[in-house]
Amino acid sequence: KCIEVRTSGFKADVVPAVQIDADPKNDPIAIYSFKTGIEKVNRPRTHIENGVAKHNATNQNYKPTVRMFKNWVNNHFGDMDIISSYQVESLVYNTPNENFHNDHAYSFLFVGNHIAELLSQRDTLPIRINSVCGTDDITANWDITARQSFKNKLKESLLHGLSACKASTIQEAQNHWDNTFNI
Repeated sequence: KCIEVRTSGFKADVVPAVQIDADPKNDPIAIYSFKTGIEKVNRPRTHIENGVAKHNATNQNYKPTVRMFKNWVNNHFGDMDIISSYQVESLVYNTPNENFHNDHAYSFLFVGNHIAELLSQRDTLPIRINSVCGTDDITANWDITARQSFKNKLKESLLHGLSACKASTIQEAQNHWDNTFNI
């Protein structure tokens, strides 16, 4: 969906979009996917507003937790097409506010556990997991094998993270966190 722009000292992804509403300040917009060859309705302003509200409701712990999970995905899956950044953010967004903590290690464990449980429920029941803007089911077109791979690796990482919290030495804890984040 994006075009990468690179100049010296600057890199950005630009997403060409078409205004749908008569007022350019309103959602939705239309984005053409080069990958799928279809146009998709998108609501970036709603996405931003909901993200800011979630961040405020979690004592400013939502955005750092999203970044942590995006780094976790990158460290474990790299360029493999397992999960999109949009899906990661949406999974974290769908986690109850009480699972976010000022200690981000606990946020990783509590949010990760909620995500793993949510995906396990999705495996057996036709539940909907909403996008941040609330309009899409992020699992609708998520390949079942990729989703299972993500969920299994997350569960494995959560065990390492829990072991890190229970470790009796700093080195033992560091080793478990390194395994958690595949460092």
